Amino acid sequence: MDRCEYVVILPSAWDYLQTLGVTEEYWLGFIISIYSFAAALAGVIGGRLADKYYQHTKAIVVGSIVFRAIGNFLYMLGISKWYILSGRLLCGMGTAAGTALMAEEESNIYKKYMDEFLTDSFVLLMSMLFALYFSPMCFETVIPIITQDYFGFSVNEITFIYMAGGIESVVTFAVVALIGKYVRETTLQIVGLFLMLIAEVWLIVVMPNFEKGNPTHVIYFLGGIFLIYLGSPIASIANTALSSKVLSNETQGLGQGIRRLVGYLGLILAPTWAGSSVKMPYLFLGVCLALLTFNAIMLLVSCRGLRKKEDDILESSRQNLLPEDEVTPLLRCEYVVILPSAWDYLQTLGVTEEHWLGFIISIYSFAAALAGGLFFLDVYYVG
Repeated sequence: MDRCEYVVILPSAWDYLQTLGVTEEYWLGFIISIYSFAAALAGVIGGRLADKYYQHTKAIVVGSIVFRAIGNFLYMLGISKWYILSGRLLCGMGTAAGTALMAEEESNIYKKYMDEFLTDSFVLLMSMLFALYFSPMCFETVIPIITQDYFGFSVNEITFIYMAGGIESVVTFAVVALIGKYVRETTLQIVGLFLMLIAEVWLIVVMPNFEKGNPTHVIYFLGGIFLIYLGSPIASIANTALSSKVLSNETQGLGQGIRRLVGYLGLILAPTWAGSSVKMPYLFLGVCLALLTFNAIMLLVSCRGLRKKEDDILESSRQNLLPEDEVTPLLRCEYVVILPSAWDYLQTLGVTEEHWLGFIISIYSFAAALAGGLFFLDVYYVG
């Protein structure tokens, strides 16, 4: 999910629904899940389109931006719960751009697709990906419920938890980027999964005994969340790298679409499961723990095969090195500066109406859609 989810949507969604008269908690699950449901479908469709029309990637990206701009605008209006639901649906459809940008080139060879997608390595990585998305999303869904019910946290304090988790993830990404050339992806996958397992075991021990207003239990809970936010990025980065290595260039587009589909399935099912089982902590945490344990065992069994894939790619890359600027990732200013501080910045200017935060976020997407469309028309029809 995009960083906007952590900073704006997740902390405030429940309060936003309540201002519209929604009292049924399952609507919070709907609002969170519908985004992932739409993104799962858009990922596969976007990946296949990117494979087939690889010369028109800009058109796919521009269309995705338009969907997101309209979706954010509907969410901002908030006239009814159906507007919010529709907005989240359109925003999810806008994630097709991510898959399109990952695609490489076209291939119509059905047999090659099936041979690669049914290998043990790819199936294992997809199973792990589901677990890596499902477990953290379960906790991200119930953070507002647990912290409000047991510790009396307000929206501001809940927002700080998500913001701190986002900062932790960004720092983790940066550290992994620095040490990535010295550490195998399989090793990173094991380390990240191990940290998440520790968090799950810790929380299944302490959460059933939480007492309202107990400050020690706040520390216990936040400690578990810290480990989840630490292990999840490490394992996810490794999973992304390994997934690209077990697929050929001809199947990268659809392969990344399938990968996003599996990941979003985890994001779709997690809120529903978390919302229905949060009052039964042993059941809630037991399923997450069992899922991670099962995949950890499969990873250890298949570790040798994955490492062989790494060695093959490493040998190939030595013969065809990419330029330095092609492998250096860009850090989005919106994720690390604008979104976390936008509301506080507006308040210093005397702005108290929350819908202005929606305007600030929406206008960026709207302008990006226009700029992207103009650029695409210029390149497509002129150059």
